[in-house]
Amino acid sequence: MAALIAIVSSFFHDLIAGRSPVTVPQSEKLIIATSAPSFQPETSPKAKKQKSKNENDEKPAVTGYPDNAYFTEEDPCASCEQGCDHPKLPSSLEKTIDYGEPLLGTMKPYALHICIIEGSSSGWPERIEQDPTTITAKFTDLAHKTHTDYRVLVSAIDISYTPSDLHVSPEQASGRGVDIMILPHKWILRGVRLDQIGGVLDSLIHSKTLDASIRVNKMADKDVFIFVCTHKKRDRRCGVAGPMLIDEFTVALKELTNELDGYKIHVCGISHIGGHKFAGNLILYAPKTHGDWYGRVKTCHVRSIIQESILEGKVFKSLWRGQMNKSPSLTW
Repeated sequence: MAALIAIVSSFFHDLIAGRSPVTVPQSEKLIIATSAPSFQPETSPKAKKQKSKNENDEKPAVTGYPDNAYFTEEDPCASCEQGCDHPKLPSSLEKTIDYGEPLLGTMKPYALHICIIEGSSSGWPERIEQDPTTITAKFTDLAHKTHTDYRVLVSAIDISYTPSDLHVSPEQASGRGVDIMILPHKWILRGVRLDQIGGVLDSLIHSKTLDASIRVNKMADKDVFIFVCTHKKRDRRCGVAGPMLIDEFTVALKELTNELDGYKIHVCGISHIGGHKFAGNLILYAPKTHGDWYGRVKTCHVRSIIQESILEGKVFKSLWRGQMNKSPSLTW
């Protein structure tokens, strides 16, 4: 370093005096070259591609347990008798589930969830969010290009799994439009045409007036939505675990009908939400919780989720991956 300072000082002294700058000895050139930090490009091609997306997609995951949730250390399978006899994953899949990594922080928080009611999950392409033939991909692309102060999550959902008063509009049934669910607001936009998608997203994000031709159904306060990942072509673990969980929810809800206190619980399939190694995965939208994500959910947990999480507002720490952020207010 001392040698370098001396060289620089001599260079400027000679320059001011009108003499030719000092010639740097080869040994000193080597010192300068090895002392300077190597050039690092600002972003790799991959990073540049990622930066073209909505910057909110890159925000960090949740890192702690928030105060706005009632966490419980209870075992969600505690109600089972010794030697739980609930349906289990085949051993070939069970051994691929990651039980070692902590679940906390394995999801990226978001503030608005746009769910496209798009057919049966068994027919969803592996990358439905990128497949140009799907409405989900069109919405995903627009959401990534739209600047917002919060992250927008776009998913496909399958409402055909369980008996429910959820249904598709005549426009969707005939292929003339699509139905879109907005969460956590629990609104369903009916019969949205392809040419209206950009306007719908703009209305959602910037609180603009919605096209008058789009009907908005607002669900009741006690409507509960459980979205279980059933995206089989993306990963077989969720493709098997998801339907098993939905079947168990269907059975449990019939058994617990008299205990539901007016809650109407809708269980749907959802496309890839990340973390297939934590199958089964689900998102819970209920009045007493905050868009909570659960992982490593087993069929033996189902009744506890209904009785404790939905009815009592308790969040199982052992299953919790994170929750959504505070959502924007919509005034439609």
